[in-house]
Amino acid sequence: MAKAWVEDLWHKRSGKPAEYCRRHKGAKRYRSAAHGTGAQWQVRGYDDQGDALPKENWESYGEAENRARELTTDVISGRLRQQQRGEITLKQYFETVWWPSVEIMPGSRQRTEQRVRSCVLPYLGDVPLADIGTEELNKWKVALRKQVASGTVRTAWQNLSKILQAAFEGQRIPFNPCRGLDSARPPKRPGTNKEAWPPSVYRDVRVALHRRYRVLADLGVAAGLRPGEAFAWSPDDLRNGWLYVDRQLQSIGARHWFKLPKGDKVRRLPVPPELEKAITAHMENFPPVAVTLPWVDASEPNMPWKNRPLATVRLLTTTAYGNSITDNTFRTDNWNPALEEAGLVERLYHEDGGQRDAWKGTAPYTFHALRHTYASVQLGAGETPVTVAEYMGDTVETVLETYTHFIPDAGGRGLEAMRSFMTAQ
Repeated sequence: MAKAWVEDLWHKRSGKPAEYCRRHKGAKRYRSAAHGTGAQWQVRGYDDQGDALPKENWESYGEAENRARELTTDVISGRLRQQQRGEITLKQYFETVWWPSVEIMPGSRQRTEQRVRSCVLPYLGDVPLADIGTEELNKWKVALRKQVASGTVRTAWQNLSKILQAAFEGQRIPFNPCRGLDSARPPKRPGTNKEAWPPSVYRDVRVALHRRYRVLADLGVAAGLRPGEAFAWSPDDLRNGWLYVDRQLQSIGARHWFKLPKGDKVRRLPVPPELEKAITAHMENFPPVAVTLPWVDASEPNMPWKNRPLATVRLLTTTAYGNSITDNTFRTDNWNPALEEAGLVERLYHEDGGQRDAWKGTAPYTFHALRHTYASVQLGAGETPVTVAEYMGDTVETVLETYTHFIPDAGGRGLEAMRSFMTAQ
């Protein structure tokens, strides 16, 4: 059984008569070579694995005895093992324990690693897990906010919290300091600029897009599809008067794949006749192309690419070469230039006058803004948040938090209903 005890460094139980200690009374006390120098009492012991504990020297026997009892209790309860496991630095734990074993979908995996290595490890990487507390977190947050936006700090905080939560559940630290402490909190969620487009803006951007990609704007504004859902949509998903959203397309560099929509939520919604006409007209000029890509299942996020099943989908929109569309390339080569042509954004230039692939003022005009426009039209027409949430693949809470400002006369309808109720004869 694991235990700790106290030993007397100044005395031994046997020795020559000349070594007998008369200064310190007690039976069979003989002076050791260390007699009278340094601390007299030493705490020794071994843990539950049979490994020797570090030796500790004390001046007072009472203090040494208390420490021996404390160590024995810590070993038996498992706290000592937890303390020892918490001595590993955050960087060591991330690289040797957490990152090799964590399961993250491919698209998020690359972003998570980049964010941890750029925003967390340079500041806290050399700190032992057990030493990361509220003071260290707050210092890190202040230093990081000088370098990046609050939204990035908040996301980095969430990444660190996941790492420390795993360390807590692995019994390396007594609690996760990123969670539930009033003295250490992540930055507040930054305000979002989620505004609906007027019809004129939608028409101008649509016309400015290449004819091959105009139907993507139609899918965004008339069906509320996210970019990846629009890129992965197939005319085969139009069935019995319903538009089905069964997949999305994601990419990293040259690697593309299909997966379920956000939150693994497939959905369907009614199709406006104008959208159906736009899809039919598009297919007459740009026939669908069958594209085969790996299918990434959320239950097997770390599966080797060579082992992933393949899915063949007749995509409504592809590049001129018949390939699937990547978000970054579409935004840089098609979407932002269309915004520029519509007079909505301004292209930036290098000092030598050369064009940059960057534009000023794009925040209100992302592809995702078409989804906000869809919500605006639906809610403004009187559709309930429950119905809109079902059509958009969101929760009712998300719709209420994000899109309630799109509901015209919010509060006025209820006031008028109550007036009619109270005045009814």
